Amino acid sequence: MRDSDGATALNCMDKSTPLSFVKRLVNAGSNIESRDNDGYTPLCNAVMCEDIDIVKYLVKKKAKLEVTGNLFGSPLHIACRRVLTDIAKFLVEAKADVNQVQPTIMGTPLQAVARCWTSRKGEDQEKLIRYLVEEGKADVRVVGGLLGCALNAMCGWASAEMVKYLLGKGAKVDVPDSQGRVATHYAAVQSVHHFTPLINAEADIELKDKMERSTLHWAALGGRLDVVERVLYLSRSLVDQPDVDGWTPLLWAARQCGTEHNVGTVSAQKQIINFLIGQGADPCVVGKTLDGREWTTVKVARYHGVDEEVIELLIEKIKEKLENEGSADTWDDAVHASAKAQVHTGSCDSCLSVSSYSILGAPANNICRLCMAFTICARHVSTSRIAISATLPGISSIQTMNSRLRERNTKILSRLQLQNPRRMRIRTMIRTTTIHMKSRRGSRVKMELRRRSRRQPQMEPWRIRKTLMTRMMMIATDGVLLKTIGVPMAVNSLLSQFGRHQKTTSR
Repeated sequence: MRDSDGATALNCMDKSTPLSFVKRLVNAGSNIESRDNDGYTPLCNAVMCEDIDIVKYLVKKKAKLEVTGNLFGSPLHIACRRVLTDIAKFLVEAKADVNQVQPTIMGTPLQAVARCWTSRKGEDQEKLIRYLVEEGKADVRVVGGLLGCALNAMCGWASAEMVKYLLGKGAKVDVPDSQGRVATHYAAVQSVHHFTPLINAEADIELKDKMERSTLHWAALGGRLDVVERVLYLSRSLVDQPDVDGWTPLLWAARQCGTEHNVGTVSAQKQIINFLIGQGADPCVVGKTLDGREWTTVKVARYHGVDEEVIELLIEKIKEKLENEGSADTWDDAVHASAKAQVHTGSCDSCLSVSSYSILGAPANNICRLCMAFTICARHVSTSRIAISATLPGISSIQTMNSRLRERNTKILSRLQLQNPRRMRIRTMIRTTTIHMKSRRGSRVKMELRRRSRRQPQMEPWRIRKTLMTRMMMIATDGVLLKTIGVPMAVNSLLSQFGRHQKTTSR
């Protein structure tokens, strides 16, 4: 018997499920290879629950180790993604394929551990990487997945030491990922310590991705002055080269959202802008965004709420150039005017920046396109250049993915039950999740996560939403694991459909 999500009783295990219960189900004839609608087997779920005893038992019962057809890959991919070292080692010893390629963001187990999503990131991550290469005999040159290769993933999310380690093991430096990004692009966003080993390995810094962004674009949007200086020292021709939508490195620097690596810590924006203009960058450049609007450097800076000091610097440089060209009277304040964006924090899976945009379900104004854990920010006009055909079977483009998103949201919204104007019940986040929300003056939240409840009496509205988002961090929405930074957008999307949207308050 299966539930509406295609799960059998064995698929529904959680961290509280005892081994004896699993044994009873298996001995009673439960299929250990049964898959739910998202493609996960009981062994995958056991790894997600971090229960090594159940993992060992299912492997002993000959559960398949090479699982495909889901978002997060095989049991080994899942263990690597969560840096579950003991489970990963056991699976490798059980002959799991350390070079299995998933067509999703997971790629290979090496890519999965590089882009781990856990508090264990750091020393444990490096130990697992070394184990996979040295003991598991993982091939660092395997190509596949959305990130392209292990070196790209290391440059983007692991330490500089791991970049050097993979280069020492023979990793290739110029392997493009699904969007044409190479290791130097990822490293330019991270730090000069990630970038320098690639230069020493003779990486080509003039390679561009499918959006025609150069290494200098990536260094500028990452807020890394030392990398910007190094790139221009190696190739001055990149200083004013536009991407496919007309955005030069200076426009990216004016945007300065930061990336998921350095959000909230960017402090080199003014220095980067000064440096680029001093090297010949045009302060009067104009770029386009997805909604068709044109953006000057000042307008971009105002939209993203950068410091007034930076805005004044840009205005000064533009007026100075116009005066030198004898066209000072062409300055128009209205052209450069922009209100500060309403901020909903989410990262773009194309440029890696943390962006300001409208919520899902709102008018298509600076809207991010989210589907299958893939997000594109409104900065990108030529989205057709970014092929996502490898994400999951049946998905050939971002447009198709958006269609899937709308269909999924329709199903989610059809499950919403309004009990009265001051109370909403949401039963959407997972098969066993129930959330009750009451009045604005004082509220009670009941949340059942995999048949477990927690009550929090007399909660203020902002605390309700904060609790809701916190508890959703690791919960799947129709099988798609939301990124931590994507949760507020999903919550607001659902609530706004019924006119109950309240601006998320940061606390």
